[in-house]
Amino acid sequence: MGVKDLVRALGDLCLRMYRAERDQAVRELRNLEAALPPKAREEVADAIKLLEGYIMDARWDAAFTTLQQIYEAAAKYLEDPTVSVSYTHLRAHETSLHLVCRLLLE
Repeated sequence: MGVKDLVRALGDLCLRMYRAERDQAVRELRNLEAALPPKAREEVADAIKLLEGYIMDARWDAAFTTLQQIYEAAAKYLEDPTVSVSYTHLRAHETSLHLVCRLLLE
């Protein structure tokens, strides 16, 4: 798994959360966890448990904060840890199809 794969997986998870597809979001989260390298999985294990609870309770603000923490913690263990993606960079490349996470935060 590389950083791009992580960003894609987190985007899929955001979409599931936006659609309030809680069971599918938890399934995406478990798939993401399984795909992480062991060291990354170990570091984000507690955050993933928290995130699962936030998803099931529809606590979206807390869920998105936790998603960011998972990204930051896991990215350093992936194949290309030098790739850094800031929020501003993501906003610069967004399209109407990729507004999901930002719309949930507003």
